[in-house]
Amino acid sequence: MKPTFLGIGSQRCASTWLFNILKTHPEIYLSEPKELNFFSRTILSQSIEDYFSNFEQPEAQNPKKIRGEISPHYARLSINRIKSIAKLIPDLKIILLIRNPLKRAWSGICYEMGGILYKDKKELSQISEIEYLLYLCRPRTKYYNSYYRTIKNWQAVFGKEAILVCFQEEIEVDPQSNIKRILSHIGALANHIPTEDLISRRINTTTNKLKITQKIPEPSELIKWAIAKQTFSDLIELNNLVGGSVDTWVKELEQIMKNGRLEWKLKYYFVSYILLIPEKILWFMVEFIRDIVLYVKVQNWLNKNEKEVR
Repeated sequence: MKPTFLGIGSQRCASTWLFNILKTHPEIYLSEPKELNFFSRTILSQSIEDYFSNFEQPEAQNPKKIRGEISPHYARLSINRIKSIAKLIPDLKIILLIRNPLKRAWSGICYEMGGILYKDKKELSQISEIEYLLYLCRPRTKYYNSYYRTIKNWQAVFGKEAILVCFQEEIEVDPQSNIKRILSHIGALANHIPTEDLISRRINTTTNKLKITQKIPEPSELIKWAIAKQTFSDLIELNNLVGGSVDTWVKELEQIMKNGRLEWKLKYYFVSYILLIPEKILWFMVEFIRDIVLYVKVQNWLNKNEKEVR
């Protein structure tokens, strides 16, 4: 069975909360685990049949018609890979959750650097600014915050009506209305509302995810400026796209940008355009290979199924 919807992120934007909400709906079947990452990672090692098997419901007398997965890595996908996905599953509905890019970026950095890269070896307060900057400027980190790029790419392929964008800040204020919007978007009955306890529960906060008692530090002024520098142009385009709905984000980052110092700019450009050159080249090469592999696998799958139909 094919999925009928995808949650594509972004990272640290309540995607696990959404997964747990949707899991309670009687019409929706969600993959286990939550993040299959087939189109972003495992395409090199798994077949399309392997991927579709995650949505099979062999023991169900009445299989659920609404099926999906939530993989925040999909926010980073190239438009070529999205085109291959559309050939494979043309009627997909897409859900994208976003939040203030400064808060999202810092949450993601703390989660990955404290919980994955260093684990128990270093506390977040012991990580240097240059280490934070190196991580922030990696391509795979940058594209989580490129909301406009994500929306533009997915809309260009699937159409404007196929993608629903929700703001985490609005979900926190009025979760029930946003749950109803999401359910309606993917074709599920919107009158099924989970318990208040589940709705209000914060899941996978950075502190919980790291399993630490230390206080999450505030980003330094340099890191705030670097996040603003990295995301500002994309955010301007997003604001135009959503009719000024993120004006407050734009003004916040604009103010941070005004306070930039020459030494910050030199560090940022040194890290981005000198230290990270080898990693950037490798990352784009691997992504290009994944684009090609998915394209070939999709074409082979379509050809095979066309022959079977005949």
